[in-house]
Amino acid sequence: MGKYFCRVCKVKGFDTADEEPGLPAEPSPDHPPSPAGSQTGYASHASFGQSDVDSDGSRKGGGGKGKKRKESLNGMAERIKRFLTRGEPRMKADTIQVLQSMRADAQLIGNQTKIKICKTQTGIKDNFLDHFIARMNSSYAKVAGHVKKQDALDTFITSLPAELFSPIWQVAGLNPHSDTPVEILHVILLGFVKYFWRDVTQNQIKKN
Repeated sequence: MGKYFCRVCKVKGFDTADEEPGLPAEPSPDHPPSPAGSQTGYASHASFGQSDVDSDGSRKGGGGKGKKRKESLNGMAERIKRFLTRGEPRMKADTIQVLQSMRADAQLIGNQTKIKICKTQTGIKDNFLDHFIARMNSSYAKVAGHVKKQDALDTFITSLPAELFSPIWQVAGLNPHSDTPVEILHVILLGFVKYFWRDVTQNQIKKN
């Protein structure tokens, strides 16, 4: 789950920048460390379905699959306070502006990393736009040379529809950040309440 995981406000979860220095990364008993010399793939914080924080609040380290960086008590307390405190409300106009910025970046070759960083920093992801960005990237993947790559991309862009964003942003009078319903059962009772309870029983009291 990304550090900005809420669609309503900018409440922040775990942030690598908040990580306390000097805390060693420990292998998880459920996931042994990767063999020497192996490399792990890139994990995007903007992917809302992926989580880089375990239920006990430990941070999965980037040095190897399954490694966890232990979280201090103060760090856990601050993270929970951020979770329970409503952040700055998200505004429809601001989100559309960010999506337009991503679209503009996608129209120039070599901006894939910049777009990923933008998703991480803002917590904004549009699956419709991602589909078209992926097609734009593949349009010049087999072309050699910077100028020829850009020409191939420019040619492909002319075939794209005018609107590349999700249709929900085009509904007049609707703010997707605040007007879409929340399912109480799965979001609250089977969401953070379940994980808080699991943390208490499995990690805090354990066999006591």
